Amino acid sequence: MVGMVKGYTYKLKSSGKLTTGVLSTEVAMAVPALVTKDPEGFDQVGYVGLIPYSIVAANDAHERLNDHNLAISRLAADLIELRGEVELLRAENAALKAPGNTEG
Repeated sequence: MVGMVKGYTYKLKSSGKLTTGVLSTEVAMAVPALVTKDPEGFDQVGYVGLIPYSIVAANDAHERLNDHNLAISRLAADLIELRGEVELLRAENAALKAPGNTEG
């Protein structure tokens, strides 16, 4: 369902009030049981039914964020280590290029 249903902000025609909601057509494609018809034949969304999906999506996103943060931490540690190795190699290179060095 994540990615199939988006939130929208719009003005109600009847009152001009700014509100937030979802499109019934998007919800119907993801979870058809959450869309019913009102007495006038208009689609209505069972918003309460969206809550469990939202919780699952939030938990999944939180888990992915934690995984990404861990990967970034590991990459940062690797970068620090590599910078240290580069500095050692620069120092060795400078020593080899120094006047009077007979090794190079």
